[in-house]
Amino acid sequence: MRFFDDIMNDPDNYIRLKMVPGDMVTVKNTRILHGMSELEGGVIGSERHLQCGYMDWDEIVSTMRVLRASKASE
Repeated sequence: MRFFDDIMNDPDNYIRLKMVPGDMVTVKNTRILHGMSELEGGVIGSERHLQCGYMDWDEIVSTMRVLRASKASE
């Protein structure tokens, strides 16, 4: 566990994104650990809103297959 913790907390393994209102990030939860760093204290307007949504990969693959088939028949 100590080794795993060291890897997870090594800054070389971080990708940090500075986001602005309207930005969106999508991740495949089975392949990535994600989180948020703390806010710089007391700044007015520094509140966060996190909106989560989930998609079933079977739906995505099926939709891509249908779109490819309809494109091929054109």
